Amino acid sequence: MQPRDYEKLTETLRTILLNRIQAGSLVLPTLPKVSQELQQLLDDQKVDQSKLVKLVENDPVLVANVMRVANSQMHRRSGKMESISKAIAHLGIRGLKNILMGLVGRQIFVSHDPRMNSTLASMWEHAMATAMLSRNVAGICGCRDVEPAYVAGLLHDIGKVVVAVYLLEFERGLPIREAMDWIDHDSWMAIIEELHREIGCAITEHWNLPNVIGRIIEDYEDYDAADRISPLNSVLFSNALAKKVGIYEGIPDQDAVQSMIMIGKSLLSIDDNVISGLTREINDHVFM
Repeated sequence: MQPRDYEKLTETLRTILLNRIQAGSLVLPTLPKVSQELQQLLDDQKVDQSKLVKLVENDPVLVANVMRVANSQMHRRSGKMESISKAIAHLGIRGLKNILMGLVGRQIFVSHDPRMNSTLASMWEHAMATAMLSRNVAGICGCRDVEPAYVAGLLHDIGKVVVAVYLLEFERGLPIREAMDWIDHDSWMAIIEELHREIGCAITEHWNLPNVIGRIIEDYEDYDAADRISPLNSVLFSNALAKKVGIYEGIPDQDAVQSMIMIGKSLLSIDDNVISGLTREINDHVFM
């Protein structure tokens, strides 16, 4: 892709996404398997809420929508919900059905380039791995409520998913012959890297998501030394662990990753045996 074309596409996409976020018209697809299973559960009026939570928490986009709607209904002085289970309890079966209905028919477009499809799948895997690690790390550190860490871990890269999905939407609108090679994978990744923090912060603000998610997006290299059990610390440490074991969509800076792990180990008082157990568990789950 020529530099001029790259810059034009980047700016066009930035404008479209920011306008849609501000207008409240940004709609993202959920994972088909999750949405189908959730619809089946919601048809049962006696469904156990824990089953709903377990299913919803497997889809970053669905979690973001649940948190957005639940927090939009909260009074300002009540604070923001940071727990999936509390958000679902607040919304109830009808509220969840309404969210799901708004997402029906929105399925992820499959690119003509298998590398892009693989990269998007890796983004989902990284989000899930970071979320599960964050919940475990928060528990190890003595945090009583580990759900905020899980939610923040799941959504810490929501901007990447949004930009990637809309790049695929661009491809969907092209004639097949043009779509075959409309953009190279390196340019595709570069656009995502350039835009994802700005888009992620805008989504966090306008969707009224937990504040910690915005902090993680903005201060992705800074631990909170004043609050050891902060969800931010659990997510930053877990994000580095997931990258270290190869659950990531790109090639991370291993020196930076190792530095984050070493600082996190000291701050969170986590030893190598615990880290080995965490990474073994997450590898078993993601690659089972």
